[in-house]
Amino acid sequence: IERSHGFALPKWRVSPRTWFILEGVALTLLGVLAFALPLAAGLAAALVFGWLLILGGGISLVALVRTRQSLRTLADAEQRFSDQPADQRRLGALRQRLVDALTADRAEER
Repeated sequence: IERSHGFALPKWRVSPRTWFILEGVALTLLGVLAFALPLAAGLAAALVFGWLLILGGGISLVALVRTRQSLRTLADAEQRFSDQPADQRRLGALRQRLVDALTADRAEER
C-alpha cells in the first residue's frame, strides 16, 4: 500500500485470471443479448460487415490508382530512354518484373 497525502491507496494489480473471468462474463452477456435480440444482433453484424466492405473497396481504389501511376511512370521512362539498346533491355526487364508482380497479386486474390 502506498501513501499519498496521508491516505492509504491500494495498489491495483489485476491478475490475468481476473481478465479471463471478466472476458468470459462479458462474452456470455453479449451472447445472451444476441440470442434475446436477434434483430439488433443481425443489424450490428450487417453494419460491421458493411463497413468492412466499404473499407475494402476504398483500399482497392487506392491500389488501383497507385498501380496506374506506376504504369504511367514506366511509360514515361520508356519514352525517355528508348533510344539506347542497353536501356531498352533494362526497361524490358523492369516491365516484365512489374507485369509478373501484378499478375502474381491477382492470382493470390483469387
